[in-house]
Amino acid sequence: MDVAFDRASAALLVDSLEKTYADGTVALASRETRRVVALWTQTILPPAVTALLFLAVFGGALGPRIGDVDGIAYAAFLLPGLLVLTVVGPAVSDWHPAPRVRRGRGSRG
Repeated sequence: MDVAFDRASAALLVDSLEKTYADGTVALASRETRRVVALWTQTILPPAVTALLFLAVFGGALGPRIGDVDGIAYAAFLLPGLLVLTVVGPAVSDWHPAPRVRRGRGSRG
């Protein structure tokens, strides 16, 4: 079976694949967003509380003793690092997407 594959066919195939990947990406992002919002006490609250505790302990307890860091208040100096800690920590520790951890009838995992 000889199939002629010209540029027009290739362009249609690429467009189709791009739409499929885009649709899949939107679907996955939508589902993960709904999961995070539904489980906000497990996904949003703990990192926020951790950041506030770090700020209270290090900024409140150590801040007055350390003073300024290059002319910036110690608490303000801590904020960018706490933001990175709050975002990167959960992203690294919870790396698996939801479809991989599903268990159910007929699954082998």
